[in-house]
Amino acid sequence: MTEFTVTSYGWSCDTCGALVISTSLHAAWHEGTSREIAPAPAAEVAVPATPKRGGRLPSKEWRPADETIRSMMEKFPHITREEWTNTHEAFIDYWIGVPGQRGSKLDWDATWRNWMRREFSQAQYRARTKMMLPTPSTVDQKVADLQAMKEPE
Repeated sequence: MTEFTVTSYGWSCDTCGALVISTSLHAAWHEGTSREIAPAPAAEVAVPATPKRGGRLPSKEWRPADETIRSMMEKFPHITREEWTNTHEAFIDYWIGVPGQRGSKLDWDATWRNWMRREFSQAQYRARTKMMLPTPSTVDQKVADLQAMKEPE
C-alpha cells in the first residue's frame, strides 16, 4: 500500500518521493508497476506567494518605526523639528482622508519615507541646504586667487 505525506507543496509519495496531485491515481500507478522505482530527488517547486493585502493607515496616532525616522532625519539634517512635525501631520491628514483602494498601502513606512523625500527635496529646502554649506566670502576668495597666482620662489 502506498502512503503519502502532506507537504507545503501538496502530497509527497513515501515510496518514490514524487510530488503528486491525486493520491488515488498515483497509488494505482504504483500497483501497476512491477519493478522497484528509485526515489526521485526532492524537487523544489516554486509556489507563488499569495500577495499581501494593503491596509489603511492604522490611526491618527500612527508613527513610522524609530529607525525609519532616524534614517530620514540623518538624510535631511537641515529640517527643523517643527517642519518634521508639520509634514508628518500633513501626511496623516492626507492619508486618513483618501477614500477607497487608493488609501490602502502595503508598507506605510515606505509611503512615509517617499512623502518626506518628496517634500524635503523641494526647492525651498534645497536652497536652505546650500545656504548651510560654508562658502568663502568674496574677499577670502580674492586672497586665495592672489596666493595661487603668486610665483614660487
